[in-house]
Amino acid sequence: MSSKVYMWEQYTEVQHAELESLCNRYKECLDAAKTERECVTLGIWMAKEHGYRDLSECIAENNRKAILTHIPMDLDAVNPDIMTEEDKKLQNAYHKTVYEKISPYLNDGEKEWLKTYTREIAQDLCIGFTPRLGYTPPEMLTGGVYLYVGLNGHT
Repeated sequence: MSSKVYMWEQYTEVQHAELESLCNRYKECLDAAKTERECVTLGIWMAKEHGYRDLSECIAENNRKAILTHIPMDLDAVNPDIMTEEDKKLQNAYHKTVYEKISPYLNDGEKEWLKTYTREIAQDLCIGFTPRLGYTPPEMLTGGVYLYVGLNGHT
C-alpha cells in the first residue's frame, strides 16, 4: 500500500511563506466581511485595486461610442443577401478593427485563423438568378437548370 503524497509537502520555504500569507489574507477577508453583502463589497473593492473597471463606468466614460471588446462575429451565421450595403460596410469595418487590434498579439497560425473569421462580407456573384427575398427570376419559373456561385466559396 502506498502512502499519500500531499502537494504542500513538496513546497519550498518560499512557497510555504506565500501560502501562509494567502491564508492570513483569506482569514482577514472573512473577519472583515461577515455578511454576503460585505463580501461582495469587499470583493468589488479588491477587484478595483487590481485594475477592474465596471462595464457601466466604461460605457459612461466613452459615451457609448467605444468598442469595449473585439470579437469576430460568426460569418457562417450571417446571410449577406438580406443585409443592406450599409450593414455590410459596418460589419466589414468592425472586423477590420478586430483584426488590427488583436493580430499583433497572435502567432502566424492564429493570425491566419483570425483573418479567415474577420473576412469581408462580399457581394455574391450570381449566374442564372439573384437570391433576394421575394424575387423569383422568370427563367426559374420555366423549369430550367440554374447555377449559383458565391464569391465566398459557397455554391
